[in-house]
Amino acid sequence: MIDAFEEQPERLWRYFSDQVLGGWSQGQATFVKTDARWSAHLSGWVRTQNNGGFIKLRREMNDSEYQ
Repeated sequence: MIDAFEEQPERLWRYFSDQVLGGWSQGQATFVKTDARWSAHLSGWVRTQNNGGFIKLRREMNDSEYQ
């Protein structure tokens, strides 16, 4: 999927970390414009103890977006 992040991406995309899975990662997602293009920027700390560690963005999609 390609998303230009142009129309209120903070309403569509959600930040997640492994807090629930016993890990200890933390961070944030911001949407930044550089040279007239929007991008998602993930920053934070990821610890790999306990076989885990992640930070990510996730977006819910409806059926029309799969085509």
